[in-house]
Amino acid sequence: MDFTDFAAGSDDGGRRVDRVLRRFLHGANLSSVYGALRKGLILVNARRVKPDARIESGDVISIASFLLQNENSSGSEKYGTDIEKDSHEHVPTLSGDKNTSDSENNPIENQRENKAAPLPYTVIFANEHFLVIDKPYGVAVQGKNSIAEKIAAYYAASVPKEKRSLSFVAGPLHRLDRNTTGILFFSWSLEGAAWFSRELKAHRIRKKYIALIHGTMESECVWEDFIKKNDEPKALFYTVRVVSGSTTGAGDVQSLTSGADRTRDCNAAGASVLANDACAAMHGAKRAITKAKPLCRASYKGRSVTLTEYEIETGRMHQIRAQSAFHGFPLLGDTAYGGSRIDEARTFFLHAYEVRIGENPVGLPPVITSSLPHAFESFNDKILPNWRKSFIL
Repeated sequence: MDFTDFAAGSDDGGRRVDRVLRRFLHGANLSSVYGALRKGLILVNARRVKPDARIESGDVISIASFLLQNENSSGSEKYGTDIEKDSHEHVPTLSGDKNTSDSENNPIENQRENKAAPLPYTVIFANEHFLVIDKPYGVAVQGKNSIAEKIAAYYAASVPKEKRSLSFVAGPLHRLDRNTTGILFFSWSLEGAAWFSRELKAHRIRKKYIALIHGTMESECVWEDFIKKNDEPKALFYTVRVVSGSTTGAGDVQSLTSGADRTRDCNAAGASVLANDACAAMHGAKRAITKAKPLCRASYKGRSVTLTEYEIETGRMHQIRAQSAFHGFPLLGDTAYGGSRIDEARTFFLHAYEVRIGENPVGLPPVITSSLPHAFESFNDKILPNWRKSFIL
């Protein structure tokens, strides 16, 4: 029987063999992996092992080649034809050394010799731990034919096998909406991913956005709300639920759908909402904290608009869009949250322009920035002649 060998990397040390195998045998369920281990179709250092066995860096995992061929044949369906077109090959999963010399018709062996196609995204920063790109408008971060799939394919094809680990897959470390642009971090090592996650949880990574909103925001304000997913079966977006700090009853939970019915004026006293954690948790809501700062104001089709800077302390889905709408300032054009439709190529304008990290052990600069997309700048020039004096990168 032919086997393909894989050497465990430094990030694999101490991990269960079944967990490592699931990373690249995507089409196999756990029972199939257990069966292959039991039958000797998967070996560690040429020996049979139990699924909960721990591997160490340098261990050799040998997998029956037909299992990998089956995995590769289903890979093109999983990743989609767009990936194949961009990379001129099937998406590589792992590189390995086949024990036989007959590699001409072996798709796994052929993948080893292919080079990565250029990424179709602007790279802002890259090192051994991270890849930071400038996310374009109208593209999903995750899912079929997403940025994550292209990045994963690029990682597998471009990173030398001696620097890779079997248990690590490059992926996004946070999310941006499909129509939001700007700074997006991807993990390039397990160490980097673990560090980034810890820093995010501790609120030590500060992210700033810029957006165009409806209304006249007079002064800086801080919003502290709780966000909960829309419970309606056909809902396509999130709702905001705010729980008053002075009460704990279920009847005090206020919900906002599409940002149209209930708004709060952030210019009024007490703009920051005091929320009750216990009541919010009861309803499945999560805390969302956003600082909003007006930069300059103008008029669009007879309605007041404000160019606004946002800094988020938490990272909930649709956080800026939903909170801004709840407090009376839906994003210009964001019809999902109560904004009026605009006659532009883009639905709305929201750009992640700055990430502040501070001193760190993973080689990141203290500040990473992204310039506004051309479409955003052009629209600003049309309605906000002096906006560049208010927003300086």
